Amino acid sequence: SNTVQDSAARGALRSSQNRVRAIAELHQHLYQLALGSNSGFADFASGLVQRLRDCFDVPESQVSVKLKLQDGCIQQEWLMPLALVLNETLSNCFEHAFPGRRSGTVEVTLALSGEGGQLVVSDDGIGLAGGFATPSSQGLGLKILSVFAEQMRGRLEIGASPQGGTKILLRFSMASTDI
Repeated sequence: SNTVQDSAARGALRSSQNRVRAIAELHQHLYQLALGSNSGFADFASGLVQRLRDCFDVPESQVSVKLKLQDGCIQQEWLMPLALVLNETLSNCFEHAFPGRRSGTVEVTLALSGEGGQLVVSDDGIGLAGGFATPSSQGLGLKILSVFAEQMRGRLEIGASPQGGTKILLRFSMASTDI
């Protein structure tokens, strides 16, 4: 992507590379779990944050990321969509919420219950662009978020965060798809 001259094309390639890397990292994480590792989703998420920091050149001194991830059993069928939702939301934060080296904070919260869970990613950045309508009317990243929410029998909500930036909330069912 570094040799592409058009900035929009370069950004699209970087987004695609991030998605592929997130899938590869999750597969590696699942493989480690199969070998007996006890690392959880929090370990995967911490690694993802660092990789995205490097990719978007966002040092920790500029944007703080606070992970509040509840320990619990996440069904394997939900790990991939949950990881990709986290990848998309964090990528959006690093790419859009803090322009011009503006500093800020991103909070990621994962709460699980017997029936379902919710992932919340909120920031204190510049907020949503004027005229923002629905996830389905926006770019590829938000369409991907909507698809994963549907796959997880969940609901995606996008709006303003209490800190003045953007808040993305994914509520999902933990019920098994097996009958």
